[in-house]
Amino acid sequence: MANPTVRLLRALYFASERERGATAKDKMTHALGSLAELAPGKAVRILALKACDRYCESSGSNNDPSVRKAAAQTIRAIAVRASAHLADGGPRDIWVKKVLPTAYLGRHDKDAKVASLWKDVWDEGSTGKSTLVFCYLN
Repeated sequence: MANPTVRLLRALYFASERERGATAKDKMTHALGSLAELAPGKAVRILALKACDRYCESSGSNNDPSVRKAAAQTIRAIAVRASAHLADGGPRDIWVKKVLPTAYLGRHDKDAKVASLWKDVWDEGSTGKSTLVFCYLN
């Protein structure tokens, strides 16, 4: 935990999840994406896993639109602004086994804004990996 970007990534994620103002939330997730480009890959993967888990937890009977939107915005910010991390999924290849399947399902979210965010993640992340994701989902 010697790298200060790790703590800042977490702080930005949880602050954006709790922020009520749309403009402030958008600026936080933009900063998070830019910071993710500088952060170690392991920290970005852990944050991506946490965001996917939070998205899944806040769906269904635990419906929490703000948490779902914050998770989708976070993953989109990483996919768009720190796309180099998508090539390194770590030992468990979290981008193919967790993030992209969540994005595939998230594209069908009942909230159009959240679905649009997940569609961007799917489009960005599945480029060149679509065969792997298809094999994993089937």
